[in-house]
Amino acid sequence: MTVQQKLVSWLIDYCYMLRGFFAMEIHRIPPERYRAGIPGKTAAVLIPGILGTWAFMKDIGDRLSLAGHAVYTVPALGNNMLDIASSAKIVQSLIERENIHEAVLVTHSKGGLIGKHLLAHQGAGCVPGMVAIAAPFSGSRMARLVPLRAFRELDTESAVIHELAEERSVNDRIISIMPEYDNHVWAEQGSYLEGAQNITVAVRGHHKVLFSPQVWDAVVKAVEEIALRK
Repeated sequence: MTVQQKLVSWLIDYCYMLRGFFAMEIHRIPPERYRAGIPGKTAAVLIPGILGTWAFMKDIGDRLSLAGHAVYTVPALGNNMLDIASSAKIVQSLIERENIHEAVLVTHSKGGLIGKHLLAHQGAGCVPGMVAIAAPFSGSRMARLVPLRAFRELDTESAVIHELAEERSVNDRIISIMPEYDNHVWAEQGSYLEGAQNITVAVRGHHKVLFSPQVWDAVVKAVEEIALRK
């Protein structure tokens, strides 16, 4: 990509980011139909990226719901500014409290790190796997630009990023969907995760990837593929 193409991709992606934040203001409470899954269909738990709520991923939640999957959100995460380990415990608590017998984690950005931490450390026997979208599995050097702990934890040199990188035993339970150009994941391998199923989609942008019908279909397919592995 040329520098001009990258700049255009950044601009377009930030328009989609604003669209996501607007959705968060409009949609505070998940639709009641989210919980009404078809019997036999594996549930999905939405885990957004940093500063995000479930509504940032509403289009994906809607598509999963229409496909018959019960969809759960995690209100206790707030805007996802807690540390990764604490966030993983919150997600685990929701699964236990709601008595969800089986659920695939569907995550965006930092949510993928929370999901991997849960798979690796919380046991999560009722979670067969995770679909991660634009997850910074190797961290992102961009995190150094924001002087807040929640962001610095995503740095390529942070302790939790190195710790999660060593947890390779759960990688085969993860499907990583990544845009062909990610303006926020500044790392050599991007969202590529060794041992996982890695899918690159023809979308440019860390946030735009959530608003692509191609990605919505890929997520539904990935959730159902993981459910069949059990």
